[in-house]
Amino acid sequence: MKMRFLFFAFLAVAMLFSGCASSSSNIVFDDVTKRKPLAPEDKLNIAFATDLPFVPENSVSIATVRTDPEAQCSAEDAMGFLKKKARQLGANLLYVKKVETHYIFYYLGFVSMTRECQVLYADFLEMK
Repeated sequence: MKMRFLFFAFLAVAMLFSGCASSSSNIVFDDVTKRKPLAPEDKLNIAFATDLPFVPENSVSIATVRTDPEAQCSAEDAMGFLKKKARQLGANLLYVKKVETHYIFYYLGFVSMTRECQVLYADFLEMK
């Protein structure tokens, strides 16, 4: 009986953590104006808030984006996603505001695993 209780308690905790780590929409805010995608030959500038603590005055906000720790776990995957999305939305400045470390918990039958993932928060901007 005690073993059964422990099993269900563990299962409940695993479900709780998997619910906390479920994917959500990446785009938090999106400007309703439709823009042309950035051409492949156009330069996409990247700035980090740690290097540039303010958003340039001559910029227009297009979107605010949060990467999904389950889909883009590594910092490289997250940056790749942000670059691709910025180009699609016509942004020529990718401003990374914050980087967080999230822990994703997986329960696979009798084995549970933890994975450390990077979550990036960024603004897509158009420089005038």
